[in-house]
Amino acid sequence: MLRGGFRTKNTNKLASLIKVVSAFVLFSFLNYNYMEYARAASMTPRSVTIGSSLPSEVTYHNFRFTTLTGGFISSIVFEYCSNLPFYGTPCTTPLGLDVDNSILTTQSGITGFSISAPDTTASRIVLTKAPAMSAPVLAEYRFDNITNQSTTNQTIFVRISTHGSADGTGPQIDEGAVAYATVEGVGVGGYVPPYLTFCVGVNVALNCSTADGSLLNFGELSESTSSTVSSQFAGATNDSSGYAVYITGGTMTSGNEIIPPLTNNAQSQIGTSQFGINLVGNNNPSAGSSVEGTGTSIPATGYDVVNSFRYNTGERIAGTTLPTNPNRFTITYLVNVSADQPPGVYASSFTYTAVASF
Repeated sequence: MLRGGFRTKNTNKLASLIKVVSAFVLFSFLNYNYMEYARAASMTPRSVTIGSSLPSEVTYHNFRFTTLTGGFISSIVFEYCSNLPFYGTPCTTPLGLDVDNSILTTQSGITGFSISAPDTTASRIVLTKAPAMSAPVLAEYRFDNITNQSTTNQTIFVRISTHGSADGTGPQIDEGAVAYATVEGVGVGGYVPPYLTFCVGVNVALNCSTADGSLLNFGELSESTSSTVSSQFAGATNDSSGYAVYITGGTMTSGNEIIPPLTNNAQSQIGTSQFGINLVGNNNPSAGSSVEGTGTSIPATGYDVVNSFRYNTGERIAGTTLPTNPNRFTITYLVNVSADQPPGVYASSFTYTAVASF
């Protein structure tokens, strides 16, 4: 009487990696209403939009306002102050601010302006043009290549005024103020840990929540019938290159006696000593099951043919080259023996190894 039994071993592997996902808050601005300075009419509505609120960032500032007084307008002044928006009060220049190299990229409403270089400073932009009659209108001006102030969490007031003079001096025709603030960028981070889930047993759950059994018994081996048993493994990973499963171990042996392994694919031949495995459902003999689950892992070449078996220690038997949801595999172990196979208790032990690169 010949008996055979073997054990499977459960192997898990996990590597470590941190991925950082970052995000940042771009910008915010304030529309600041201020106490009116005597005589000049108030521009309303008015606003400023900035491309970035980060300190010392080179960005754009876009101004919109409505003039209320018709007349000859020859200049517009944009004066940046870190203390107050009120005309007639001293203006403190924001630290690190530079508008002297600004570029007027768009203008609408009252047009024909250019930047007056002699009158423009690090904190004051003066637009100039030939005097012309202008009716009340919504005007808009965008300046690129402005360097924000270097102070974090600071509110800046921009005093805007129109003038009849060409250099921004003399009485204001209309005036108003807007405000914006520089803020620190807000980083939002987290990590997705790498994982390789793998389990082996006589029966395993698809998600490896359970794995039961480690011993399989062929029972009595006979030259007149094929003998099969089965075990399972399951795996999943978020590794971008997937994972691979390898099997190692010797064929069925009893002392010095062996059941020859099928080093090349072959079908079951009753009465011929042979040992092999595959990872598919078979009908000759009736054993095994197709891969289960929604993942991308599949049996490797040679172990994926119905009714065809092989075994070579160290071979790759399953895997995928993509991240994968769980898959569960059923391994069918086939043994046939010849009439002259020496008697004994034949056994083997197999190790399954799952490998991911991370």
